[in-house]
Amino acid sequence: MGRCEVEDLEGLDPDVQLVVLKEICEEYLIKIDSMQDSRSRQGKEVMGLKSKVERLERNIDEIGITIESLERNIDEIGITIESLERNIDEIGITIERLERNIDEKGKTIDELNSTIKGLMKEWNARKARLLAGDVVYRLQSWKNLESVENLAQTFQFNEAGQEQLFIETGISMEKERIGVGHPGKENPTMTWDELLSFIRLHYPIPNKKKKIMNFIGLVKRLSNLPRPFESWD
Repeated sequence: MGRCEVEDLEGLDPDVQLVVLKEICEEYLIKIDSMQDSRSRQGKEVMGLKSKVERLERNIDEIGITIESLERNIDEIGITIESLERNIDEIGITIERLERNIDEKGKTIDELNSTIKGLMKEWNARKARLLAGDVVYRLQSWKNLESVENLAQTFQFNEAGQEQLFIETGISMEKERIGVGHPGKENPTMTWDELLSFIRLHYPIPNKKKKIMNFIGLVKRLSNLPRPFESWD
């Protein structure tokens, strides 16, 4: 019959009206069912949306917690970086101090080495003078003589000027060792060659060194002693 309303029933047969009313009721029932289905779907959709909203809220909360955790971590990392920077600065300062100390100690060691070398050089030069002078002293003592001149007379010189050289050099060495002990006693087994070598290396005055070497050479040849200090005590 198509769509009709209650107002359209006026003037119709009661049986027809009944049929029409049934159809109208069925249409309304269909609409009601359709509306209920729609509401049910909407309800489900609403529930689904609500569930999504709840999940989103949970995710947002979790993200918020994560962000807070990240912020704390960032703060801690910042503190750690500052601590590392301070440590690096302190290490840098310590390294600089160590470098300065090493430089200062290095300078001190160099100065000490230089001082020690200077003292050793001075001692060796002094010892060379004492050893050379000790030859004169011991020869005089050995021969029971009072002077280098008297000592010179006990030797036989074959070349002109040797005796005068002997006397001058002997007097020079004798003066250099006045008031000094007898270092020759420290090494009574020193040979003539060892004595000559030591004086050659350490005697401090070049122009006297040759005279002293000649003098020691003469004493070596003329004394008939295998060692410079042997049997002189």
